[in-house]
Amino acid sequence: MLGVMLMLVTGCATSPPHSQDPYQKVNRKVFAFNQKMDKAVARPIARSYEKITTPIARKLIGNFYLN
Repeated sequence: MLGVMLMLVTGCATSPPHSQDPYQKVNRKVFAFNQKMDKAVARPIARSYEKITTPIARKLIGNFYLN
């Protein structure tokens, strides 16, 4: 799941209208989708996680995943 989310959140950079990017239409659609997913799913989960866990617990969990 984390891998899928990482792939979804790899957004695209906006570029000037004269860009030669052949995937510009697709990139803009993916970016818009990522923005909506962030607002609807990722932010509420992150905010809930912060409310539920203490700073010490977050540090321990973060250390676990870094290890």
